[in-house]
Amino acid sequence: MTVLASALGQRNIEWNWAERDHGGDVIWWERAAGGTVFNMGSIGATGSLAVDPGVAALVRNVLHRFGVPRMPDAGEG
Repeated sequence: MTVLASALGQRNIEWNWAERDHGGDVIWWERAAGGTVFNMGSIGATGSLAVDPGVAALVRNVLHRFGVPRMPDAGEG
């Protein structure tokens, strides 16, 4: 498992007495038994898609890697 990014210094609302200021991690995991996992371990991750072009591009690239066809933009319909 590879940690691509961590939200350090961010208050963790689900603090489990371990790391109070460690928010979600972004991970990439190619499982030995087969299959790949991409996880953005934050409940707020989807909210960032509309306002952070870098996060949107990352998710778009991951979906492309997983073979998900790109949908046309709303204005292209």
